[in-house]
Amino acid sequence: MTGHDEETTDQYDNETLITMKEPASEIQVFYRLIEEMGLTRKMSKILERNNTVVKQDKLTRLNLSGLKIKHISPLIGDLRSLVRLDLRNNKLTTMPREIGKLNQLQYLNVESNALEEIPQEVFSLQSLKRLSMGKNKIREIPSGIEKLARLERFDMNTNQLLYIPGELWNLTSLRRISLRTNKIASLSPAIGNLKDLVYLNLQKGMLKLLPEEIGNLVHLEKLDLRYNQLPSLPDSIGNLTKLRRLEARFNRFTTLPESIGSMLALRELGCYHNNITDLPGGMEEMKSMTSLDLSGNKLKEIPHAVSLPPNLEELDLSGNMLEEVPLQVAGLSRLQMLFLDGNRITEIPHFLADLDELRVLGIRENKLTSLPSFLDEMEALERVEMD
Repeated sequence: MTGHDEETTDQYDNETLITMKEPASEIQVFYRLIEEMGLTRKMSKILERNNTVVKQDKLTRLNLSGLKIKHISPLIGDLRSLVRLDLRNNKLTTMPREIGKLNQLQYLNVESNALEEIPQEVFSLQSLKRLSMGKNKIREIPSGIEKLARLERFDMNTNQLLYIPGELWNLTSLRRISLRTNKIASLSPAIGNLKDLVYLNLQKGMLKLLPEEIGNLVHLEKLDLRYNQLPSLPDSIGNLTKLRRLEARFNRFTTLPESIGSMLALRELGCYHNNITDLPGGMEEMKSMTSLDLSGNKLKEIPHAVSLPPNLEELDLSGNMLEEVPLQVAGLSRLQMLFLDGNRITEIPHFLADLDELRVLGIRENKLTSLPSFLDEMEALERVEMD
């Protein structure tokens, strides 16, 4: 090895590096790569991360994250056995063309850099299963993405994307996609091609419409739509019978689709800060649901004909226009947390005393003149949040 200063070489010996008498060719390339990139002073730190990933004299994983790197040496292309490459939290503005030679690479993470585009060479990585490029300055996903036929996870959060090209929706191997914190205003109906997708994050975009084809994502388990401009959910949302969590806070819904009652696996539904004035029927069939957040809406009442999911453990109705506690709450025998803050409620009904598992009751900022004595007799009740 050459290029190590005395301070650095004193921090490790041959046993600490890799226990072999003569480094294999890829290990030699590794040291040359580090030297060429001016990282010899950080060699101990780099070796601590990477000295356990040598198998059969080949380097299969390389972690160079958080080293303030501004460029990657073209020598990276000679590490042909790499399966995993982590370049997070650096200062990269470009990537070398030689990155495209890593035909065994399955994981590439270049999050939190200063990249403005996805290099075309990335699309030569035919074995790639996970591509993470979040927190960069990328404005578009170029043609060529469709070549990554084995891609299972794609993360482009916190970039400057305005639209998603149709080629992405043809990658039917995809299981997880994060596009949060971009400027995406619409989605192609072709999104319905991704029938194996289990996770879709569209948080903090500019979406004004979800295509009906979203209902084709029949294996979806989590859908995050927070902080968009959606006026409604499509009726096809009810086809997502494996969905466990739906986050839809900070949109513009006035109601929820009737089909939502078909989402029998749904455990959590968050609709905080919309414009919801009424609720659909059929929610009594949602027996898996344990958490329902309808706070910050415009509910004046829940009509007697409308039922709530029967196994709720947490119900948040705060920040609405309710004048009384909905009678449906009486049937929620498993309820543990009930939030009614910021309404117009004048009295606490006696039926709350029958909620044997209720631990937390929020009643701040209402029009209550007194509290009922039965609250002191509720054995499970740990906290009453009041003015």
